[in-house]
Amino acid sequence: MGRSKRQRLEFRFYEIPQNEHVLALLGDSWRRVYGHDVQYMHFHNLMEIGVCHEGKGVLTLDNRDCPYTGGMISVIPANCPHHTRSEGEDFWEYLYLDPAQILRELYPNNKKLQEEKLALFNRRAVLLGEEEGAALTGAAREIIREMRRRDAYYRDVVRDLVKIFLLRLLRLNEEPGAEPQTERAARPQIQPALVYIQEQFRQDIRAEDLARQCGLSEPHFRRVFREYVDMSPIDYLNAVRIREACRMMDRRDCPMDLVAAECGFASVSSFTRNFKKHMGTTPYQWKLMREKHGSRLRDYSITLLRGWEET
Repeated sequence: MGRSKRQRLEFRFYEIPQNEHVLALLGDSWRRVYGHDVQYMHFHNLMEIGVCHEGKGVLTLDNRDCPYTGGMISVIPANCPHHTRSEGEDFWEYLYLDPAQILRELYPNNKKLQEEKLALFNRRAVLLGEEEGAALTGAAREIIREMRRRDAYYRDVVRDLVKIFLLRLLRLNEEPGAEPQTERAARPQIQPALVYIQEQFRQDIRAEDLARQCGLSEPHFRRVFREYVDMSPIDYLNAVRIREACRMMDRRDCPMDLVAAECGFASVSSFTRNFKKHMGTTPYQWKLMREKHGSRLRDYSITLLRGWEET
């Protein structure tokens, strides 16, 4: 019998809108049947908070099947493979946030503490019932309410609510006996490489460096990575860099050589070549047209780097 093909993973990229602290996917468009048209798991670049208002089904976290019902909340860190399969039509609403950014605000002059707390956020994905998850669910519902209504000062309120949510999550993850709910050994072999890329993409990274993170030979690592993600390690690395470049250009007026250097590209020509490959246009053209592009960042690199669109 031949070697079975590993399950494909999909990387979904989500962009937090400028001047916001979360990306909120809300409303009746999220009443749907989940997972029956997609058989493979996915992971994304931000922490996902899911509030299940109605329905029931199974949320797969890594290789662990977790039954859910209405009233439950899920918290899934970046780079954690997962998949939702509902029994019928469910109603979920989602919040996406960047814990690293919040930690920089909470502990501005203590990088070591930021890294320690970020590791706590990333140690496990959780699915909690109404009683055990009441504190987190309460904060999440308040964030959803503010993002839906957008009353005066809502951004300031959301910022503080996100901090409250994350501090409560830290408290939960620091409790004695709070072991990871997913077996890290069961994570894909490429998991350490995915985390390393997210944290170190500005550095000069080679495939052999990523293979070393995973304890694999470089040829074997390349094969495994492509089988899981359906793209090469360096293409994935450059896609992450392009994501950051778009973020920089959207929020600051930076010269292209500075953008290229801060995003890990060795030269402007390398940056331009990879940008056009992933975005279909040059950085300069994209910068001129960014208002027209809007949320196009979610669509770059064909299907592998696409977050769900609101319909």
